[in-house]
Amino acid sequence: MLRYVIPAYCLPDEVIDADIRLIEQCGVRILTNSRIESAEALVEQGYDAVLLASGAWAAARMHIPGEEHHGAIDGISFLRSVNDGAAPAVGPRVVVVGGGDTAIDAARVCRRLGADVVQIYRRSRGEMPATEEEISAAIEEGVKIEFLTAPVGIGANALTCVRMKLGLPDASGRRRPEPVAGSEFTIAVDTVIAAIGQRPEVPARNLARRPDGAIEADSATLATASVGIFAGGDAAGGPATIIHAIAHGRRAAAGIDRFLGGSGDLEQFAREKPDAELKDAAAREDRRRAFAAAPVPERLAGFSLAEQCYDPRTAMDEARRCLSCDLRVFAVRIDAALCKDCGYCKEVCGLNVFDRSTEYNANGYRFYVAERAENCVGCFRCSDICPDFAIEVADMGEAQRSKCHCSVTVREPVVVPR
Repeated sequence: MLRYVIPAYCLPDEVIDADIRLIEQCGVRILTNSRIESAEALVEQGYDAVLLASGAWAAARMHIPGEEHHGAIDGISFLRSVNDGAAPAVGPRVVVVGGGDTAIDAARVCRRLGADVVQIYRRSRGEMPATEEEISAAIEEGVKIEFLTAPVGIGANALTCVRMKLGLPDASGRRRPEPVAGSEFTIAVDTVIAAIGQRPEVPARNLARRPDGAIEADSATLATASVGIFAGGDAAGGPATIIHAIAHGRRAAAGIDRFLGGSGDLEQFAREKPDAELKDAAAREDRRRAFAAAPVPERLAGFSLAEQCYDPRTAMDEARRCLSCDLRVFAVRIDAALCKDCGYCKEVCGLNVFDRSTEYNANGYRFYVAERAENCVGCFRCSDICPDFAIEVADMGEAQRSKCHCSVTVREPVVVPR
């Protein structure tokens, strides 16, 4: 996914290459062009542990008339072709269907290929799963987004759409989009790119699956029901972010180490560092430094990096910046009726705030509770990732503390050539 799906203007190949070299230098042997049909077969061949982290490459279809005949392209296949140096001829008019990161990436790539782009999404902007920064960047680059709009058919050089309205919440907690009678209209189009969802493609014979095709795995260890087989990333959690997959890799490493007889303690080396002096609290007005973006005409001229890195001085200032985490008190509340027991809050929280309740809500889910809310530092990752909008984090003001417990040591940065 890093190499073939994420566009080069977000993640250049040389950055990926540098990370792969680091992995190889650690002693990892990487075999390419080697298709794996079955994780179970690897265990039978004598491997002590297998981690399935094969991504979510299978694209969902729109299931509308004309989709097959008029050749709509799925977003994953389109981005892969572009990154592989074989960009398809999309023509001057493109419609992208979907509201996630893949849809935004496809729309921004088409703008770089010279097309006029309309992106349609069946809900409102506030409910788009893509990040706000990506949505804003797409609009800056000339992508026109039609909200509350859904496709209903593809004809010759035309996409028929219908306006939507938001009804009652669905299983995801978001308001269900419903078609508005008599609101059909058409958009002239040369290419339709569908990016409405992805499913994992997992090489396994007998592992238990969720309805979305993801592998059932223990949320703490990522172990599956088959001894010696673990699953992580999109293969276990469904399509998510790079950092989510990286976090799963770390969790899987600890789980596999324990399975093989180790302690699973990945923090042992960090604890060997000497304690630093406590520092005075930094000013609360010390805000995060924003990344600079290249001008829009430069972005649309090619696939060079769109968001510029910090210069060395700014990077050091940002690393030195104190968030005054322990000078603030936060209240964390989970609406038990809305919680669907996905566990994302516990996954993203590094401070052990959340635990699963022993009780069930009216929908039959074991909801999560903020068991240790006093640990919260207000990063808001839990509320940002909650698909059910069930978590509320409120700043309760400053606690009566005079020292900041974080220790910041800033060294001269190592600049990696790009």
